[in-house]
Amino acid sequence: MLHTQSTRFSTPSFLVTIIAGMVASAFFSLTFVVNQALGLAHDSWQWTAALRYFFMVPLLWGLLYLTPRSRRRLFWIALSEHPWRWIGGGTIGFGLFYAPLTIAAQYGPAWLVAGTWQLTIIMGGLLEPVVKRTRIHARSLSQGIPWRTLFNSMVILAGVSLLQWDHFRHLSSWHNTANVVGPIILAAVAYPLGNRMMITYAPQMSATERTLGMTLGSLPFWGTVAFWGLMERGWPQEPQIIQSVIVAIGSGVIATVLFYWATQHAFAHPEQLAAIEATQSGEVLFSLIGSMVFLGQSWPSPVSMGGVALIILGMILHSLQRKTTSTFSVKT
Repeated sequence: MLHTQSTRFSTPSFLVTIIAGMVASAFFSLTFVVNQALGLAHDSWQWTAALRYFFMVPLLWGLLYLTPRSRRRLFWIALSEHPWRWIGGGTIGFGLFYAPLTIAAQYGPAWLVAGTWQLTIIMGGLLEPVVKRTRIHARSLSQGIPWRTLFNSMVILAGVSLLQWDHFRHLSSWHNTANVVGPIILAAVAYPLGNRMMITYAPQMSATERTLGMTLGSLPFWGTVAFWGLMERGWPQEPQIIQSVIVAIGSGVIATVLFYWATQHAFAHPEQLAAIEATQSGEVLFSLIGSMVFLGQSWPSPVSMGGVALIILGMILHSLQRKTTSTFSVKT
């Protein structure tokens, strides 16, 4: 863990963190659209998944070296003290999140994967009772399930279900549905779990530092996945490499750092944390727009537009729910 003197942080307003979450959802949607394009091209899912994190390492490394040397030294101390924690957190939060998500993209369009992925909104709230918070987050009023926030999330999920209903019944088989839903259930649990694990372990780390630490920790997992892809399909081709770079920059770095920054500032308040995680519902809308613009998919039906309205309503309920506090103390 990082060792620092007593520090005072000013926290951003709840609205700012919500906006950061929405911007992150726009960049996250690149994952679903690009992965669908790669799936349509029958590219190896193993390379699609592993290349994103391989390319993230130098990008995040460059961001780290823009910070003061003292921060970099503390970062490396944190990694060297308990490397297995970072390997575990990175494997769960990144490996068991993105590999299943990439597999699901082989069996369903971007909007379907992005919509099913909204299960993570519910999973994040349900994980609250198992989160062991450090002293930095001792102010949290509750470590139980934030039921009121989950009700708002259910409004969003109702909209997502309505948005996708027509598409679900036109799938070729329920087997295809299982191939989408099954992996995403695993991903929807792994992503918030890994995020919470590493916030709890290293709360003083910035979002960039934590993302880099988890990325480095996930490399053994991605090395194994890449070797699997090499044995099965050979080396990746240039189009797959280029599109993986785009996903690494947009979704892997920009979106992940923004989202982790927002969740870190809301972590002491379970209801606000669940609201930030609910901003991921924007991925459905952005993925639908991206699919229409870049992959030629049709405009949604009136029923689907009703789902969009419910999603917007759920987001409004979240944004009106509660204001964040102005400051918190860090003592280690």
